[in-house]
Amino acid sequence: MKGTFLLNHSPGSVRWGTYGYGHESRPAPARRGAPPKEPSTMIRHPSGSAAGELASFDPFSGPSLAEEQELAELMRQPAAAGPDQAAHTSELDRLEAELDERLELSLPRWDQLEIPSVYARWVRPVLTLTILLFALPASLLVMAPIALINWFATGDHRLIFFTQERVGQYGHVFRIYKFRTMRPVTESGDFEAWSRGDKNRVTPFGRFLRSTHLDEVPQILNILLGDMNFIGPRPEMVAVHNWACREVPGFERRLALRPGITGLAQITQGYAGQCPEAYAEKLAGDERYREGLSFAMDVRILVATAFWMVRGRGWNWQG
Repeated sequence: MKGTFLLNHSPGSVRWGTYGYGHESRPAPARRGAPPKEPSTMIRHPSGSAAGELASFDPFSGPSLAEEQELAELMRQPAAAGPDQAAHTSELDRLEAELDERLELSLPRWDQLEIPSVYARWVRPVLTLTILLFALPASLLVMAPIALINWFATGDHRLIFFTQERVGQYGHVFRIYKFRTMRPVTESGDFEAWSRGDKNRVTPFGRFLRSTHLDEVPQILNILLGDMNFIGPRPEMVAVHNWACREVPGFERRLALRPGITGLAQITQGYAGQCPEAYAEKLAGDERYREGLSFAMDVRILVATAFWMVRGRGWNWQG
């Protein structure tokens, strides 16, 4: 089968492979930001799951969760010798062929979603590099006092920053960096805490950081690493992305662009909770940006973001 999947066997561990009997571990695509040469899907193993149940990564309108779990379960089962091995192989081949055919029809073609304009392909990368050269020193100056205050506010130097896996361009998972604004999750996972609403976990200083978007400043490192851009769709948690793809048709299309520190949806909508309508609105904003990507639009978003930061409107909650 042509699809690839992502397995997280333990917290923080990532394993890549292809559909097949041995599903041997192999690295992610070598060139960061390069679109897959062929349609692919991913299946994620929830961190800390005792049962080892698999959840769909980007289901789109393709195979159901039950079908992917059935295939994954067959892949995990050791095949016995003799007739049982032949039956196991035949059933696995049948499922692979059926899912492969449906995936070819349901998965997006990233090359068809790319913007072919001169600005998108040539001018924008040069502008991003130029802005980065000027923004990096300023970001370090801003980060130093915030880090000290956050250290004092949390009482633990290990809680100054916050890192988390997010879904980036073409579905590649990367680790995002932010200033910590919320109390750590203790009993439940990140998705359960997000489902209940993050507002109750936000610290007083974290509320200020979120309102001014200063909690996003450490993501200058993500831009340096090539995972993000200054402007683009905000990257979602893996579990939240899974949920949004199931609830909002076409939500995966926003992965055609590299995620950004700010974006059109952020300056018009704010934070979105577990509300399909809010995430449909987020997708609509990201699609308007992708389809109308231009120098003028990028300038408008940067200027609007600056006004949002000064006016403290970043902590608008929807959902």
